[in-house]
Amino acid sequence: MPDTQNNTSWFEAVFSDITVTHNTSSNEIVFTDIMAYGLELNYLSSPYTNIVTSYVAPVLIFITIVTNTLVVIVLLKKHMRSPTNVYLVGIAFSDMFTGFPVLAAWLYFSAMGNDREYVPYDWCFAYRITTYLIPLIFHTASIWITMALTIQRYIYVSHGLKARRWPCTNIRVIYCILTIYVISILSHLSEFISSTFKPIEVTSRVDPNQTVITCFEVFNTWVADGVDLYFTIYFWFRVICINLIPSIVLVVLNVLLICTLRSAERRRMLLLKRNERRLSMKLKESNSTTSMLVVVVSLFLLVELPAGMFTFFVLIENTFEIDIIAKGSFSIITTTLNTLILLSFPLNICIYCGMSRQFRTTFKQLFSGHCFTIN
Repeated sequence: MPDTQNNTSWFEAVFSDITVTHNTSSNEIVFTDIMAYGLELNYLSSPYTNIVTSYVAPVLIFITIVTNTLVVIVLLKKHMRSPTNVYLVGIAFSDMFTGFPVLAAWLYFSAMGNDREYVPYDWCFAYRITTYLIPLIFHTASIWITMALTIQRYIYVSHGLKARRWPCTNIRVIYCILTIYVISILSHLSEFISSTFKPIEVTSRVDPNQTVITCFEVFNTWVADGVDLYFTIYFWFRVICINLIPSIVLVVLNVLLICTLRSAERRRMLLLKRNERRLSMKLKESNSTTSMLVVVVSLFLLVELPAGMFTFFVLIENTFEIDIIAKGSFSIITTTLNTLILLSFPLNICIYCGMSRQFRTTFKQLFSGHCFTIN
């Protein structure tokens, strides 16, 4: 029986009810008393969190899958294809697959009643990637695609001459989105290889007279040698590159786009006075697309900024060992912020229908079956 000693790390302050021990003989950090894979995580056991994760979140995810599937179908129609719409397809696809793996895990474990028992050892890694890693990768991609779209739109409306010199074609946007997906995977690759799962035999939750094989998570040696350093680097990278930088860029560009819209509207009114209706109509359509993007980005910032700031304060609190967030409130705040993010996903289709005549017309045609052409 190896000697163990408590190994207090900053990430324990986040998961304050999880016991962490350091195996001095094998230099491994071992989670015990854990239920994400087999034993209950106390920070997820509040009634509020259980209600939201068991009933509210699955419904929101299902609605997102349905609405975003419709968005993708509409935007991939031949007459709808444009660089901006290709970016919107990338965002819709990313948001859809942020939730889909979680819904699949919920259907197997909760809806089918398998959550009454510990997670089987063979399912531990699958549970981790479906409820954490895959959603994290796709949500990261969604954030970066949104930033890329906003940058592209700002260049198009504010620096038209440069945009014409280096035209943003559909194929270039596709390459950009694929590159973002690759970078998103690489940015979280360490989480795939930072730990492994070990089997452990425990008393069954369903039948106390039986035992089942579940698992516990063990950090690999390269992480166990410097747990604090690893989590500090990884989570600060997430906060800076995935939350703060994109949010700052989007806030600045959104303000610039609003200023550009006002200037463009004045030009449009001048064109109308000169009776140049064709140019005025073209500018109106461009302004409509830009206005829609401003609303989409504003909604994005409304839910992402609080989540990013919360993560930032958690890191400040644990890096510098200061009290900012009330103890016991972590799960409630995290659950609320994640729910707001999920709620924002299906709202995009409402924005598209409300602010884009072309999208609205095409969307209606999906249910009427009529063939048509929109100039």
